[in-house]
Amino acid sequence: MKKHVTTCLTLLAGASVFGQVVLNEILVINNMATIELHNPGTTSVDVSGYYLCNFPTYMSVGSLTLVSSDDLVLDPGEFLVVSAFPSNNADGEIGLYLNNTDFADSDNIVDYMEYGSGGHQREPVAVAAGQWVTGGFVPTPNFLLGQALAYDGEGNTPGDWQDVFPPTPDAENNTVTTVGDSPADVMVQVYPNPAADRISLSCLANGLVRIYDVRGVMVREWIKQSALEEIDLSGLQAGNYYLTLGDAAVKFRKD
Repeated sequence: MKKHVTTCLTLLAGASVFGQVVLNEILVINNMATIELHNPGTTSVDVSGYYLCNFPTYMSVGSLTLVSSDDLVLDPGEFLVVSAFPSNNADGEIGLYLNNTDFADSDNIVDYMEYGSGGHQREPVAVAAGQWVTGGFVPTPNFLLGQALAYDGEGNTPGDWQDVFPPTPDAENNTVTTVGDSPADVMVQVYPNPAADRISLSCLANGLVRIYDVRGVMVREWIKQSALEEIDLSGLQAGNYYLTLGDAAVKFRKD
C-alpha cells in the first residue's frame, strides 16, 4: 500500500488532523497535465500548500486551475482535479510534496510516479521514501486519443498504473482489463480492424456494450445477446473508437 504520510494541519480551533493523499489519475495533452488527487484516508487534508513536481517545474496545488471542487480540502474518499501543470506528452515524472522546503528530502514526498522512461530527477527521493522502484516507469499511453494513466490503489510500482479510456476525473478509476488479460468468457474480438461500414463483435459473454469516440463521448449503446453480432458503423465518422463490454475494452478504427 502507499506509504502513509502523517501531516499535521493546524486548525483555527488548535486541533490537528492526519491524512494521506495519492496521485490517482493523470492526463497530459499539449504538454499540460490534468492531475487527480485522492484522499483514501479517514480524515480531511488541506492540500493548498502541497507542491507538484515535474523537474525542473514546481508548482503549488493551490496555484493550479481547480477543476472539480470549490476548495482545496480533501475530505475522506474525496477526489480533487487540478489542471494546467506543465508536463511532457511523452516522458515525465509527477511528484507530490507536502511543501516546498526541500524537494530532495524523502520525508517531504507524499507520492510519485514516472512515465515514458525511468531515472528522472526525483526518482531517488521517491525510492528512498518507499514510493517508487529504481528505474521503474509506466509506458506512455496515447494521451492525444484521450487515454489517461490511472492508479489501481494497490502499491508503489509501475504495475499499479495502467492506461484507461475514457478518463474518470473526480470519480473512482475505471482500470479496465485489456483484451489480452481478459478471462476466456469475456475475451472480446472485433474484426475487421480497420473496418469500413460494419464490424463483427465476437465474445461468449453478453451484456451492455458501449462505443466511445476519442473524446470519451459515448456514440453507441446496446445490450449484446448473442456470441457473435454484426455492428453497423454507418453514421460514424472515420477515426478511432473504443468498444467496452463489462471490464473489457478494445480499440478499433473506422476508415
